[in-house]
Amino acid sequence: MDIQPRQGSQPRQQRRAAAHDLQALSEELQQTVDLITSLTNEVPGLVFQQRLLPTGESFLPYASAGIADIYELTPQQVAASTAPIHAVIHPDDLEAYRASLHASATCLTPWHLEYRVELPGQGLRWRQGDARPRRLDDGSTLWHGFITDVTERKRIEGELQEFATIDFLTQLPNRRHFVARIEQELARIQRTGSRPAAVLTFDLDHFKSINDTWGHAMGDHALRYFATLLRNALQKHDFAGRIGGEEFAVVLPDASLDTAARFARCVQHQIAETALLDGNHVIALTVSVGIALMHATDASADLSLLRSDGALYRAKERGRNRIECY
Repeated sequence: MDIQPRQGSQPRQQRRAAAHDLQALSEELQQTVDLITSLTNEVPGLVFQQRLLPTGESFLPYASAGIADIYELTPQQVAASTAPIHAVIHPDDLEAYRASLHASATCLTPWHLEYRVELPGQGLRWRQGDARPRRLDDGSTLWHGFITDVTERKRIEGELQEFATIDFLTQLPNRRHFVARIEQELARIQRTGSRPAAVLTFDLDHFKSINDTWGHAMGDHALRYFATLLRNALQKHDFAGRIGGEEFAVVLPDASLDTAARFARCVQHQIAETALLDGNHVIALTVSVGIALMHATDASADLSLLRSDGALYRAKERGRNRIECY
């Protein structure tokens, strides 16, 4: 005799099977989430989602464990608002940070920015952020991105920049960098119509005899000494550079020939009052100076340098330790 299943038992079996399949799917999804979370937490840096609502509110629905290193924050602290992140961004970079995210959200273009943070434990650090945005149905913007620590790279870049622009011996701008600065000063004069700038060229007198008599180490010492003296004489907007050998140059913005001549006399007085010593021997130093003005009508800054060089040549021709104006 055939035994028929009781009515309703088959649907119950189907429901049990469906529930079992749903539980298995849920466990599989949880395993996937756990795996992704573990992976992102192991990556150096911060993996994140950031959401910007139409109201202007912003928060991080997801932040990996790297937020502790990047911002010294926890995921919970940024789950409702990005204000804690804004609080650690360097004040000078905060406006650029906000503007870059606004531009990314407006145009749906990738976000990329290098910016500084000031952290209680790590101090001043550099961060690089990259993320891709997409618009959600409710009008909000969602970024998926990554933020890394680029402090070491920025330090190396700074050192390379310094090597490229600073004279190693005197720690003054080298000729290339000085010429770039003086071109900027000419552009400023031409743009604003301000007063001319004074350009002074200095040359240590009889420098070859110092090298020949006392050695190159003493010659290098003399160059460093004069560079320090020159640097200490500069005001806020003045700048100086070593433009070759024992030759230096200074630019005094918005200065007359009389002002420049007073500056040159002060430098001559300082160098005469504090002579170099080598044991019991006193090494007297003097300097010749040529002065010219840089005008808005100059086609290039080189012209003012050439004029001050011409005045310097006259100072050396007429006996050295002199100041001549073009």
